[in-house]
Amino acid sequence: MVDQAHSAHNPPAHTSESSVSAKRADPHEAPRHPLISGLIVILGSVEDIILTGIALLLIVLAVLLLINGALGLVRAVVQADLSGLELDILESILLVAVIMEIVYTVMLSLRSHELSAEPFLVVGVIAVIRRILEITIKSSSVASSTDEFRGLLMELGLLAFIVVALAVSIFVVRRSAQSFNIRLPSAALSEAETHPKY
Repeated sequence: MVDQAHSAHNPPAHTSESSVSAKRADPHEAPRHPLISGLIVILGSVEDIILTGIALLLIVLAVLLLINGALGLVRAVVQADLSGLELDILESILLVAVIMEIVYTVMLSLRSHELSAEPFLVVGVIAVIRRILEITIKSSSVASSTDEFRGLLMELGLLAFIVVALAVSIFVVRRSAQSFNIRLPSAALSEAETHPKY
């Protein structure tokens, strides 16, 4: 009698598990039409193809810019004349850095299918630094008493503020991901490269 009462109060474990699974299943959820599922798969494949093409074109553009900058530097060294070319070479190098950061963003989208704000912030930082260097070089040939020079100084101060704001934004994005235990797409990409799935 005691055993029967005990078994009545403690039903088998598989009964509770089946009830939990029954609760998880939503009988009111309508099944997705096979045509819609097929279209989603096709659109995802087309998106991957387009993003891959964009990444390849950007890589080709970066290589051409890098070669052009290297040839310009070699030509200037051979002629022993860097006047007017240092800004062009520096702009080419920074532009290559911006393009490669965009390629990295495309790789994140291909691997994790998620959009991250951090690569765009990094691109903004590089672009602002590029403009700061351009103003610095340009201001050396402008008289300090002119309105143009004061305008350059104001723009330089504004750009410095933007760099600080972007750096703080990058810190906040990373800090928020750590606080809420959110894995950034960049972390997912690093994990996929370290432990590839076959």
